[in-house]
Amino acid sequence: MHLCVVCQQIPGSGVEIPVSKEDLNSYFIRQWANIEDSIQKNILVKESRIQKYKARIAKLVAEYISQVNIDKMVSLVYLSLNAIRVEELWDRSGETRNRYVDLTEMAWEVFEEALYEEKITFDG
Repeated sequence: MHLCVVCQQIPGSGVEIPVSKEDLNSYFIRQWANIEDSIQKNILVKESRIQKYKARIAKLVAEYISQVNIDKMVSLVYLSLNAIRVEELWDRSGETRNRYVDLTEMAWEVFEEALYEEKITFDG
């Protein structure tokens, strides 16, 4: 890198290179301020984008939830749970070969299985 003898610049760059210690300190302070300004501008832009994404996501979630057919969901859950045979629950709970399975624990398991078998989801 060669400097112009007259203007102390890198030829073609437009960047002035400081000559004295004071000029050097001032140069670095200006450069740091420029970098800091650039970073702050980038942060503001990214925060603005984040707010836009948050608003868009909230809107999509609200639209998705509003499409759920509550009556259909309740009906499917009721039919699935009503189809559970109590005898099956009794057979699967109690003393087993390896451990004791609590009736309440098995009831939750059967409950989950019934809902998953019917593929009850929030797809409407």
